[in-house]
Amino acid sequence: MVSRLSSSQSPLSSSIPPNVTRLPASVTDLLCCVSHEISIIENELTIEEISPLLEDAIDDGFMVVDLGVLEKKLKAWHLLFSPLLHNHNKYDNKNERSDSYDYTVTPYFAVKCNSDPIVVEWLARTASMMNLPLGYDCASIAELEMAKVQIQKYSLEKTGDSYKINNQNNDDDDDNRIFNKRNIPTTRIVYANPQRAEADLMHALELFATMKVNSEKESDDSSRLPLQQSREELWLTLDGVSEVYKIAAARKLFLEKHNTLQIPKVRIVLRIWVPDKHSRVPLGEKFGMRMEEINNIVETCLKSEILAEDIIGISFHCGSGCSSVETYYEALEMGRKALLTIDNRLSQYYRKEEEENQKKIQQKLPESQKQYKRHRCWLLDIGGGFPGIDGLHGDDGRFSAISKEENATDLLKKTVTAQDTQTTVADIAIAVAPVLQSLTNHKHKDEDKDSLSLTLIAEPGRYFVEGAVALASRIYQK
Repeated sequence: MVSRLSSSQSPLSSSIPPNVTRLPASVTDLLCCVSHEISIIENELTIEEISPLLEDAIDDGFMVVDLGVLEKKLKAWHLLFSPLLHNHNKYDNKNERSDSYDYTVTPYFAVKCNSDPIVVEWLARTASMMNLPLGYDCASIAELEMAKVQIQKYSLEKTGDSYKINNQNNDDDDDNRIFNKRNIPTTRIVYANPQRAEADLMHALELFATMKVNSEKESDDSSRLPLQQSREELWLTLDGVSEVYKIAAARKLFLEKHNTLQIPKVRIVLRIWVPDKHSRVPLGEKFGMRMEEINNIVETCLKSEILAEDIIGISFHCGSGCSSVETYYEALEMGRKALLTIDNRLSQYYRKEEEENQKKIQQKLPESQKQYKRHRCWLLDIGGGFPGIDGLHGDDGRFSAISKEENATDLLKKTVTAQDTQTTVADIAIAVAPVLQSLTNHKHKDEDKDSLSLTLIAEPGRYFVEGAVALASRIYQK
């Protein structure tokens, strides 16, 4: 049994769902919270229609979830990892330029960490009401379905837009470039399990498919015709050639089976291996390709009719509960190298393709006039494994009805220090900030100066829910 509780006194909790309990003022800590829940359960057990779930809760134990902590964690994440969203007001004076970092790391909540429907929805609800970017990292079809419902319900693909809209009338071209290219992705789901069953891949394609619009019929009153549905994207993470073959087979089967559905645009994210010996649950033994495998997997993608432009970037995971700041720093540098490897290989592919086209039309240009397309990966997923302690006191006052609700300014004024000598997310964010800024600013020497910079996402799970959840168990004997 799970008891979902709202300790927050913010406007977000002004209208809470019926299956969420607002804590009374008498509840001041976790022990009081559990005692309060036990009294509620015991009172309900006196009713004639006894719920087996309630009856088991007293004997077997139950979970309590403080949804107010989830709100604080989402705010704290963007304070630490999305400086652009909090520094945009510094550009109001055109004669001044802020030296603050200007990147955004969009969190994609790892649903497998806690798939309780209210937890998944409360994060979406919070992101929507606060206008903070949020997505979901999914490992199964059930998680994909749950996440897709919340994204549509709360229009999560639009969160973060106002930071651009609020500045669209700014006449300063430099400012417009900054705000228009902050690179918050509109696709808010990544199917990040790199090893999937063939049936699951097919199901995922069907889940994100859209109806084809019959364009053959002409009508004088074209304004009444339905607009063409936009093609959805499906981001798939993979780390081996066998997964490429399964994706190709699933796409072929989909096209054979569905005449009225438009297949989603499949985007490929390559997962690389990074050191994870400082994590509680290392994942490197199961997942991630080595650097020397990248070119072979890229080649296999191209031969399997995956377009070069659909190989969009890389991901990595430092292991669950990673306590080493240095590990994240090292992983980012490996990510930089992997992105460059993919870009170089696919740029060679574009050059070869263009040279073959020139031969076909018997056109021979002077070397000085030849211009070849350059590939640019635009996604870097820095994974999960982040500690449950944010370093901005997001866990303070959990399971308390009188916890103080703090705004962003209050949080930023606090001293960011390690709590109980444990590594915090703030420690990691501060250490990797220069690397993230460098990655987003990097341009290839022959690249268009106006091309999009790198989009950054992450897959925090433990970070959000470790401090928000507690287990109450009955002790029979000491």
